[in-house]
Amino acid sequence: MKINKIIETVLYCDDVEEMLNFYQKYFGFEVLQKSLPRGVFLKCGESILAIFNRSMTSEDNQIAPGHGTTGVHHMAFEIPDGEYEEWKKSLTEKGLKIVQEITWESRTNNSRSFYFQDPAGNNIEIAEKKLWDPAGFNF
Repeated sequence: MKINKIIETVLYCDDVEEMLNFYQKYFGFEVLQKSLPRGVFLKCGESILAIFNRSMTSEDNQIAPGHGTTGVHHMAFEIPDGEYEEWKKSLTEKGLKIVQEITWESRTNNSRSFYFQDPAGNNIEIAEKKLWDPAGFNF
């Protein structure tokens, strides 16, 4: 038995509409389902990015347990190799502030990634596909 992939990632916030506007402005994610102010489901490649109002989902665990966490979270988006500079330029031209950029020398082919924060303060990363190449993974 094995797991194929992560199909859903959830980010929590106090203002779902603000987060929806952010992720549509910078990434153009398609809305699959919207139930404001409680939450929204966005199509992210072959995965789902769910954005939930933390107070509303923590009070209502009858639908799905374990939702409504607090604090800052981290998530990384994989981009195709060769598009790193294009993504960085596009996002900064739209007003996104990059807070850190790293060349991972211990990883395959000196992979690169950069970090920014979304409106809820989550640390989001854009990473080259080769960063998590299992054949060359090395901590």
